[in-house]
Amino acid sequence: RHTCRVCQQPVKGTDRQIHVGRHILKAICGVPDTSVKFPVSNAYPCGMCGGPTNNGACKVEIKSGKALSTCPSAYSFMVVPASKFHKGRPCTNVPVVCALNCGETHWKYNFKKHLEERHPSWEQIASP
Repeated sequence: RHTCRVCQQPVKGTDRQIHVGRHILKAICGVPDTSVKFPVSNAYPCGMCGGPTNNGACKVEIKSGKALSTCPSAYSFMVVPASKFHKGRPCTNVPVVCALNCGETHWKYNFKKHLEERHPSWEQIASP
């Protein structure tokens, strides 16, 4: 068990991504989260702890299909199976490599922000 940075509750190791994903989605959607003790970062929150990834502390990458992170709360997992929604593991927040060749990898829940900030014309590129 590891203490969640956001709500300070103990969370089983392999459930951190799902647990923190709920906090991140609530923060992104503006849904009140009464369990929050320390807010989710609004600057590309880490999928393992909810803290900022833009300071280098929680970098994420994909190697051989596994998600690897420098986050102190991280554990490795296979990206493809984790990206599939199912009832027991509803969180699909996984690392995604940018297809626009900038070389960056971000958590899925941060990707819209990445596109808006780094590729402001992304919608024109994606349209036929």
